[in-house]
Amino acid sequence: DSDDWYIIKNPGSIHSITEGPFNVYFGCENGIFTYNKFDENIEYDYQLNRGLETENLIRYIHYDNYSDQIWVVNDRGIYFKNPIFNEYQRANFNLHSYSVSAFGSIDQYIILEYLSEYIIIDSFSGSIVQNYPSINFNQISWSSSSLNYDTDIDLSRYYSDDWLIGFKNITDKYGNEETAIVFLEDNDFNLWYGTNKGKLIKGYKYSNKVDIISIAPYWNAITSMTRNQEGNWYLSSG
Repeated sequence: DSDDWYIIKNPGSIHSITEGPFNVYFGCENGIFTYNKFDENIEYDYQLNRGLETENLIRYIHYDNYSDQIWVVNDRGIYFKNPIFNEYQRANFNLHSYSVSAFGSIDQYIILEYLSEYIIIDSFSGSIVQNYPSINFNQISWSSSSLNYDTDIDLSRYYSDDWLIGFKNITDKYGNEETAIVFLEDNDFNLWYGTNKGKLIKGYKYSNKVDIISIAPYWNAITSMTRNQEGNWYLSSG
């Protein structure tokens, strides 16, 4: 049964963070990882990675609450799907994903900032909307991405067990250093910082203590494992 298998994958750098009703999603160099708000586990999300043409660097990930669809911008294009579906749809327009400088949504529209212009997209069909009502751009819910993050990250007020925390950098007891490059505050006042080497810094708005988390799948017991031709390890707990 595929539900018994977990994929172990190094996330690489964490470039984008978004929040849905039940999960926080991390767009990484090597795919999409998910934090479940109920069991508080973080793992490589096989279902969300399934159907992508490539698992190249995720430049933006955005959960659109109006349509309940997840949007992904990677090096090959712009894709969207309901998280429970297998296959992604590719957006019905020809844009270079490298030129997307901001990604967000408001009401039934997806908003792209593209070459200093705004492009309005229907959140269900993925088609560009030519005629649309007045939009209050100050109310757009923008995704968080290291590629457009224009607010200085300052970790200096935080502390953590076994890690030295500086302005943007964290250093472990062996001298290994990572840099926070993206930030999101979720609806539960949790603070999420992603680093350039795949660590998550998780805190709470009203606390100075943070936890440094290595992204990895969770399991209770491993009964078997195998490796495929792409070099992914699969572990079974059933």
